[in-house]
Amino acid sequence: MASRLLRAVATVLYCVGVATASASECLYTLGRDSGTIGIYDPLGLRLAGEIEAGDGATTLAVDADGQQLYAGGLHGITRISVDGSKHRPLLATSIDRIVQSPEGGFAALARRGDAVFYTTQADGVARSVRVGQAPADLVFSRNGFELYVAVAGTGAINIVDVKAGAVVGTIELGEGRFPETLALSPDGRSLFVGSNGESPEAGLVHVVDVLYRKVVAEIAVGGGPRSIAFSRDGRLALVADARLAVAQRSGQLVGETVAVIDTETLGFELITVADYGRGLSDIVAVGDGIHAFVSVETLAPENDDLDQLSGVLQIDLGERLVRRTLRLNEPQAALSIAAGDCSPFDDAPVEVGPILVETLLTLGEADARAGRDDAADGRLQRAFDLARAGGGAVLGRVYLAKASRAWQQRDYPLAGALYKDAVRLLRGSTPLHTSELASALAGLGLLRIATGSGDSAKALLDESVALLRQSFGADHLFVALAMNNLVLAEMAGLGECVSSEEVKHMLSVLRRDLGPLHPYLAEVLSNVALLYQGDGRFDDALALQREAVEIRGRVLPLGDASVGRGLLNLATALTASGELEEAKERLKEGVRLLETALGADHPDVVLARSSLVSLSQRAAGEGCGSSVVNRRIGVGSGGECEGAGQEVAQEFRDAAEVTTRELGQAAPVSLAASRRLADALQEAGRHAEAVDELDKLVSHFRKTKPHSREVVHLLHNLGFSLLSLARVEAALAAYRESLEIARAAFSESDPDFALSLQNLGQGLFEVGRCDEAEPLLREHLRVQESRFGRDATELLIPLNTLAQCAAKLGRADNAVALSQRAAAIGRASAPGGGDVNALVVAAESLNQAGNLVEAEAGYREVLTLLVRPVGHAQSLRMQALIQLAGILNKTERSEEALGLIEEAAGIAESNRSPKWVRAIILGNLAGTQGELGRTSAADENFRTAIEFAEASSGDRQAPGWILGRLFNAYADHKEQNGDDAESRKLRRLAREHGFDS
Repeated sequence: MASRLLRAVATVLYCVGVATASASECLYTLGRDSGTIGIYDPLGLRLAGEIEAGDGATTLAVDADGQQLYAGGLHGITRISVDGSKHRPLLATSIDRIVQSPEGGFAALARRGDAVFYTTQADGVARSVRVGQAPADLVFSRNGFELYVAVAGTGAINIVDVKAGAVVGTIELGEGRFPETLALSPDGRSLFVGSNGESPEAGLVHVVDVLYRKVVAEIAVGGGPRSIAFSRDGRLALVADARLAVAQRSGQLVGETVAVIDTETLGFELITVADYGRGLSDIVAVGDGIHAFVSVETLAPENDDLDQLSGVLQIDLGERLVRRTLRLNEPQAALSIAAGDCSPFDDAPVEVGPILVETLLTLGEADARAGRDDAADGRLQRAFDLARAGGGAVLGRVYLAKASRAWQQRDYPLAGALYKDAVRLLRGSTPLHTSELASALAGLGLLRIATGSGDSAKALLDESVALLRQSFGADHLFVALAMNNLVLAEMAGLGECVSSEEVKHMLSVLRRDLGPLHPYLAEVLSNVALLYQGDGRFDDALALQREAVEIRGRVLPLGDASVGRGLLNLATALTASGELEEAKERLKEGVRLLETALGADHPDVVLARSSLVSLSQRAAGEGCGSSVVNRRIGVGSGGECEGAGQEVAQEFRDAAEVTTRELGQAAPVSLAASRRLADALQEAGRHAEAVDELDKLVSHFRKTKPHSREVVHLLHNLGFSLLSLARVEAALAAYRESLEIARAAFSESDPDFALSLQNLGQGLFEVGRCDEAEPLLREHLRVQESRFGRDATELLIPLNTLAQCAAKLGRADNAVALSQRAAAIGRASAPGGGDVNALVVAAESLNQAGNLVEAEAGYREVLTLLVRPVGHAQSLRMQALIQLAGILNKTERSEEALGLIEEAAGIAESNRSPKWVRAIILGNLAGTQGELGRTSAADENFRTAIEFAEASSGDRQAPGWILGRLFNAYADHKEQNGDDAESRKLRRLAREHGFDS
């Protein structure tokens, strides 16, 4: 019996708020075989006309004024004008139940699915909401703001917020209950729910208080409630029972019944209809409060001369009996009552409408998200075929969807062409399509950013926001969503696209309209965090990323890839804030979740794993990689960092190969992998390979984003690697190009403009062209003073370099003044655990300017602060020891100098520093030993130093002057000891290796 009930096909619209008398109403029936809607005079049951609904129609609804009919079934929903002149497909999915919104829209469900479809306006967009397994019936609230759905699979009533498009509440009916039907009282206060139980006679009607969302009473009507309707005054509730019921007075089992419930007392009487027909389904009430109609699958033979014919029973509610029957010459009928004059109607051809197209697109997007690509493409093609003939805005909307699909499939040229077509068609449409036009403009703009045509992208995104502001106002959700596109544009390096105040307002609107736990809010928060991070607002960025991760964790399943990507973004923010250990743990968790969601070989997963290796190495050996100061004065990090760099470089090379193969070289993920590979190669000292990667990236971005930060950053890195390879002119050309772009595109307060000045000035200085370097370095100093103030540690490098330039240009007084200023800044920042690195730079500046007394004091202060150094601080102590030893040698305190150099050599040995670093230290040690007359030890250390320097010929980080200077220093030692022949040979080798006095 239960399976038979599940196969029953007739459903009905319960009209709300119609107060017309019966004489102005029509009864509508729907025949299953013919797909014909019959229109009858409800009192005389005389046929007034017929309308063709189409094959497969099984459910029927009529709007409150009787002007529009909705037929649903196997092929979806069709809206039909009451005069029969128009048929308009609305929803292209199998439908078992359809009801109408008070506003004129509809809602529908398929009992075999888990979702309901609805629209709140007759010409609105159909949306879908998952409500749970096997929804059985649904009805709108009186104001149309909520939709109540009986879900048989969960035994509960789910409440859908129509505006939000989400389930916002649940009403439990109790264990073992299976809701089958429901109806809302005319005053909107009570929801009557019919449910079945385990036994055939266990049917209940649950009375739900809508305001408090709870069951307040249960009525044991027996049987199996199939349909409920209210009389128009709300005094009676009518329940059509399709199974055996218990007669109220006799207590005997009877056949199928209609229960008439008094809604005030909740008492009821049963009208037995088993003698007139079997298989009750839909029930409706006429406005006079006297008559009701119930459809039956089979009329009883004694009441009709033919067997196996469906029909309609007219019930007299006053006398509680069946007055007459209406025979329908085909199986089953759905019923509805609505206003109308029951005049004859004409047939009409089918016309395509926007709701059908929009529904196909919506379902196609859902298929695409679920990975059902064939189904998605099929729905999209059907929507295109339907819309192509009409053109205009409907076709423009289809082009918009096809463009999005092409972008997902990485067919960027096709996506761009489709977006252009969508913009062209939607520009000529009515203001009703403003949001679609804005979406098309935004899609085209974002596509151009992704493919590198960034110059015109900002104008498109600005136009999109302006259109929405004009149509909906600045505080509308649509405007806030569009503002996020401008955040993405600024992240992509298109300059300042959105102000801080606009960002705050955007987040305020999103929090207000989406609530605090919406996945899209998390996405926007993450984008804004990345924007803040790029501006150096690390604390703000970290707070937003943490909030985004919390939202995703609470509202999304762990299997959603967005949860993993959110953890990766949080790891990025933690890394920028220096919290490496937590960053590593978050990144590890994110990689694990992405592997589960996307598979181990997905490009995003491969790149994330590479980042994890890089971060793990960084967290384990913080300080790996030489600072600008270390590289300039010739002291580097330990050999373990070099090995780590090689491993990281290989990880990113593998990632770059995978992403390029899977997504293409121009895909954002592929470009990101290539950039990280270039960084890792530089860290590993493999500058020739880094130049190859950077050349390809610069070439790509010169074409796609010629005036962007990406090009400036890449040129900075390219210049550094070219200098490391002694390709001086090429390096300076890269630095000049970066400065030209920065000067034209960025303000003086922009950090990338300052960095471009510093790189070119520093590069010219390092190759001895101080006359060209000095103006740039002075401009850089002025910019940094404007940004940070006159006493900031950020001025140390420019002051130090300017002091050295002044000394080389013969301006001794200027050099001393600059170096003393640097020393004052360094000393002010260092005490009490301040910036020890700054004190090292200040001391070096004094040393270079010849102010040995103050330089010595500075180095000694460093050594006092770094008594027990770890990590990077060991390199700083080693630097201070070498430089202080040099001052001591100059002031004839070689014995003390020797002890300092021996300590530095011990640090280099224990750290497994690169051989070129140890060669420099051993050279200093041998020279000092020679000054002290320890000839044998000096000879041995000179030979070892030269051996180490020769072994470092393949190390790109090793300065090119090491061998030349070592040969020359050894020649000095031999000459002092009377070995002129050996001295001459060594000086010749020094000249061959580039030493020039």
